[in-house]
Amino acid sequence: MTLSSPLRGRARLRVGRFIRAVARRGEMDLERTIHASSPQGIRWKGRFFYDINVRENTGFMPSEHTASSRDKRPLDVFVEIEVSTKSPLSF
Repeated sequence: MTLSSPLRGRARLRVGRFIRAVARRGEMDLERTIHASSPQGIRWKGRFFYDINVRENTGFMPSEHTASSRDKRPLDVFVEIEVSTKSPLSF
């Protein structure tokens, strides 16, 4: 899972019982990748749902950080999830 934001800040990630706090400290450190095992899914209508929670301590409006943006929505952190069938080498 990758968390990114145009601002420095701190995020707390919970995936099932796995909890990790990560900090983005400067311009070259605004994206963090966290490896976690998949939590136990909840089966519903032939599919699985997973409990993933992200909390962020900063917020921003894209229009304040990108001159060409007209997006005035208050956002916190972007979350990208990559699913792998292999076990990660590091946690």
